[in-house]
Amino acid sequence: MHQQQKSHRFRSGSRRGTSTVEFALAAPIVFVMFFAAIEYSRVNIVRHTSDNAAYEAARRGIIPGATAEQVETAARNVLATAFILNAEVEILPDVIEDDSEEITVTIHAPMADNSYGVRAFFPTTVLTSRITMRRETVE
Repeated sequence: MHQQQKSHRFRSGSRRGTSTVEFALAAPIVFVMFFAAIEYSRVNIVRHTSDNAAYEAARRGIIPGATAEQVETAARNVLATAFILNAEVEILPDVIEDDSEEITVTIHAPMADNSYGVRAFFPTTVLTSRITMRRETVE
C-alpha cells in the first residue's frame, strides 16, 4: 500500500554535467560560425561598396572636362563611407582628354586590411571591381 518514490536527485546532477560537456563541444562551433558570418558580411560590404565606388567614379569621369584626380577622389569618397582601407584605384586612360572615348575604373580592395578582426578567413583575398563607360561628348 505504501508506494516507494524514486529519487531524482542523482539524475539531475548527472544531467548538469552532460549539459556542460555538450556546451563545451558546441560553443566553439557556434562561435566560429558566428564570426564567419560577420566576416562574410564584411566581404559583401567591401565588394558592393567597391562596385559602387567604381561606378560613381566612372560616372564622374565620363563628363566632359573631368580629370583623373576628380575620378579618383569620387572613388575614394565612396570607399570612405564603408571605411575601406588601402584600396588601389586605377584609372584608364591616365590622363583624360577630350578625345578619350572610354574610361575604365578599377578598384582593388585587400581583405586583409578591411576585415573586422578575424583575418584567418580571407588572408590573401583582394576584391577587384572594374567598370568601363563611354565618355559623353559635346557636339
